[in-house]
Amino acid sequence: MSVAIMLNQGLSLRKALAAVGSSQGSYYYKPKLVRQDKGRLRDPLVLQEIRELALKKPIYGTRMMAAYLSKEIGGKPVNRKLVQHAFRIMGWNMPQMTKKQILRAKDKMQKPTGINQLWQSDMTYIFCGVDRWCYLFNVIDTFSREWIAYVFDTLARKENAIQAVVRALGKHPEATGKVILRCDNGPQYISDAFQDSMKALGINLDFIAYSTPEQNGHVESFHGRFKKEYVWTQEFNSFQDAEKAISEAFIDYNQRRPHSALGYLSPYEFLSRLGVKVN
Repeated sequence: MSVAIMLNQGLSLRKALAAVGSSQGSYYYKPKLVRQDKGRLRDPLVLQEIRELALKKPIYGTRMMAAYLSKEIGGKPVNRKLVQHAFRIMGWNMPQMTKKQILRAKDKMQKPTGINQLWQSDMTYIFCGVDRWCYLFNVIDTFSREWIAYVFDTLARKENAIQAVVRALGKHPEATGKVILRCDNGPQYISDAFQDSMKALGINLDFIAYSTPEQNGHVESFHGRFKKEYVWTQEFNSFQDAEKAISEAFIDYNQRRPHSALGYLSPYEFLSRLGVKVN
């Protein structure tokens, strides 16, 4: 028998609910209407504005962000709750960032959209038997993942760091004057000779912050893969042995080795699809 019938028979609501095994809470409960736009902002342009500003001003909290946006978006006031909602959507529950998070945000802003926009250069070392440790200076393109150029020598000289970039420009002369070259703070790269040479070559230098190798992550990752695939699989007895293996690796990496970031194309295959000629 339903609660309505029992009430018509003169029973109190409490007794009627007890008779059918229910409670007053469930009787009075009304399900809330689910908003179709929950979890997203009604104006996606505002979300984009907040995301871009958060990368430029990573130390801003939601209050400061709302005040700044109110001035930027044509004088239209932006509610702080709207900014908080946007932060939740983007998964940024804590808008205040640490030093490393700020530096990573800088990387996101500098993400290249084409070749010859951002190169990275670094040095690694290889054991060569009787010649002991020898040094490999590399330059890579972070967009195409091309291993553009290298210099291999028994000495870790600044002249080798310079020559590696000169060879890279020999392959991509169109990069002169527009490419950014990111380096770490090694003595070869921070030397006056290297910086003066880059200025003369039309290269825009960008040094990573101290203790943040992830800012040079593409070339660091390249060195790890290079050693696993081409160096640690064999033992070099001399500088000449290693030099021959590096020369063969340079061809294999660029022409044949598939790269997951390129849809499993090799760097040269990827460049070919872009209509870029490789020397």
